Amino acid sequence: MRNAEKIALDRQKVAKKNKNDMLRAKKMIAAQRKYANALTFIDMYHSNACWSTLTIARRRFSELTSETARKEAVKDQIRLRVIGFGWSDLHHPWSKDGADYSGNDLLDHLIKEIIPQQKKRDIPEAPPVDLPSRGDRVQLGTQTKDVELLDKRYAKEEANFRVEGAALRDDLEDNGEVDKYKKMQGKMPKRDEQLIGMRIEQLWVFTEEDGAKVPE
Repeated sequence: MRNAEKIALDRQKVAKKNKNDMLRAKKMIAAQRKYANALTFIDMYHSNACWSTLTIARRRFSELTSETARKEAVKDQIRLRVIGFGWSDLHHPWSKDGADYSGNDLLDHLIKEIIPQQKKRDIPEAPPVDLPSRGDRVQLGTQTKDVELLDKRYAKEEANFRVEGAALRDDLEDNGEVDKYKKMQGKMPKRDEQLIGMRIEQLWVFTEEDGAKVPE
């Protein structure tokens, strides 16, 4: 009976570990997709698509001709800081009680609450990494070797996460799921002599014989 009980407990531990590993794998995939998305917003900040100042934000907003375009443009500017920089405390909901906030409401939040923070906070070169880590606890004396090993393991895991997240972003672009150049292109140029000599990129989707959609 003791042997049977031990075997049952061992199986239970293995099943629990497998379940935890699967949950962690799913969380890691979700976190990497979020990181890949954030990389695009970091690139967007360093392009002409970024409304980097209050003056630029007001001018670009006024140039948009529809409410839908205004809302989507301001949402991207908010996502740029909230997702790209990790400034989650500056998030603004898109709706309340079933009613969408207007473009002017979102612009007001952008110019009053978010853009001024760029002078008060450090602008990250890369998105923050959201990995499960050990909690900080009150410590007496010097760190133990176990804690040092955990720190090194976390640093290595974070480095691998960044590499894999960047590779995932490339895969998503190859599959046509994301397009960083679309985010970075800024406003549409005037259709006049300024277009002469400019390169224009367009995404096409081809249908293979087997029905598969292939972006090009």
